[in-house]
Amino acid sequence: MNTPFSTTLAMLAALGLAATTPVVAQSSRDDARSPRDANRSRERSASAESTDLTRRVHIASINAENRSLRQYAGQQLWNTEGADLGTIKDFLVQASSGSVRYAVVSTGGVLGMGNSLRLVPVESLQVSDDHRRIAVDIQQARWLQIPPVSDEVYVADRFEISPAQHDQMLRPFGDRNRAPSAGESRASADREAQFAGLVRATTLRGKSVRAEGQPVGQIENIILDLERGTAAALLDANGSFTGTAAKYLVPLNQLKFEYPGQDPISTSLTRADFDRARPSNYGLAQVGEEADPRAANAPDNDALEPTGRTQPAKDARRSAAPAEASVRAVEQALQNDPDLAVENVFVSSEDGKVILRGSVRNQAIKGRLEAAARRAVPAATVDSEIIIGNR
Repeated sequence: MNTPFSTTLAMLAALGLAATTPVVAQSSRDDARSPRDANRSRERSASAESTDLTRRVHIASINAENRSLRQYAGQQLWNTEGADLGTIKDFLVQASSGSVRYAVVSTGGVLGMGNSLRLVPVESLQVSDDHRRIAVDIQQARWLQIPPVSDEVYVADRFEISPAQHDQMLRPFGDRNRAPSAGESRASADREAQFAGLVRATTLRGKSVRAEGQPVGQIENIILDLERGTAAALLDANGSFTGTAAKYLVPLNQLKFEYPGQDPISTSLTRADFDRARPSNYGLAQVGEEADPRAANAPDNDALEPTGRTQPAKDARRSAAPAEASVRAVEQALQNDPDLAVENVFVSSEDGKVILRGSVRNQAIKGRLEAAARRAVPAATVDSEIIIGNR
């Protein structure tokens, strides 16, 4: 677990991963690829009119969180033969471009020993129509040959990946005929820039955002468009700055920070940027259907006020707000401890309680994690369903 990440990438060639494509039974490959290609084609068609997360501020649709970091974290990653490869823990994003580059997958050994974190290029992910099943085209034996990322690199956000290394990382997943990601056909210098400054999406969640000293809001979640490979911050806005209690999708390239753990994060966005925001189609379009921009402004849409701003029912918002704040506080506390940040634990809320789920290496880590969560939200009830075992 102490191998530098740049060294683990070099190990790919030695293992033969860079030179060969995994052999998968033809019938299995055909069954997996045909629906996948069709689904991606329909997704791209559906998203053609949907919200581009990298261009401007949008008012979040009520179901935008269906494609959030919190929604994807904790899902199992499968291969196309139905084998469980591990658990999705995080994503690596590039704030300067608003791109999401890699899924971070936690794979366990025996009784919690040998736990490891591996990176999967987003281009290789095969996402089901309902976004509740994610798979990759790789055999399990070859998956376990992929060198892991060390805990130290993961916690410190020291991900130094070149375009050549990225292409090398793609090859084990049998994705030679993938569609190029956004901007990949640009000059090589531009490609180099695409992999600079990668950070964990979880490090951004929970951070406050300020503009010239004024509070703009808090990053409640990171919204991920895995089909396009883009991401945005779901901002719980400060009404005194934005003029509304709506939640907004803010392009990551509008957030400025000098190091991953910086809090607050600064932005040059102004009140005018939020005033110009329109409801997002992201999360509204159904697969195989083109998003209708008129739907967001339809007068009978219960999710929207006459102004077109997303406004959940006030009673529901008041009841949900303390639970959301507690979840963010616990997540932040766990991220602040390097020993706990690498553990395969996920935080949610149910019936007003904070719930911890996942698995850890040993009883001592389990106790530390539960204690840290309770210190973060002393007024809340924290229930732990953490087990000791595989990630």
